[in-house]
Amino acid sequence: MKTRSLGQTTGGTTSCSSLNNRTNHETVIQGIEGIYSETAQSAEGMRNVSENTKGLMNSTGSTSEKLKGSIGISSELVQKTIYISTRTKELIENAENLLEISGQNKTSASEVGEVSDNLANKSESLRDDLARFKI
Repeated sequence: MKTRSLGQTTGGTTSCSSLNNRTNHETVIQGIEGIYSETAQSAEGMRNVSENTKGLMNSTGSTSEKLKGSIGISSELVQKTIYISTRTKELIENAENLLEISGQNKTSASEVGEVSDNLANKSESLRDDLARFKI
């Protein structure tokens, strides 16, 4: 209705058809502008996702480097622990050897004491024998 009355006021059917074309053009332009707006929003969303992904990748890379460092430190600690364990085992073996040698020394000292007492007794006996032959 509006189109007819507008067409009649503007000068006939030609003007009405021109107005319809203009209205169609405006509708198409509005549609294109809507699509452009949605596309711009989508592009902005994709850019945000891309930036977030880049941040996550950088974070992952940093975490990976830290993990590699931790693995290296752990490996060093394992090597040092093995070294300490080996040295501790050697110290324990040496301590056991010292205890055994100490026990042997005690036994030897006891035997030397017995021999010394025996020699002292024999010396005394020989002295007594010599004293009998004294002129």
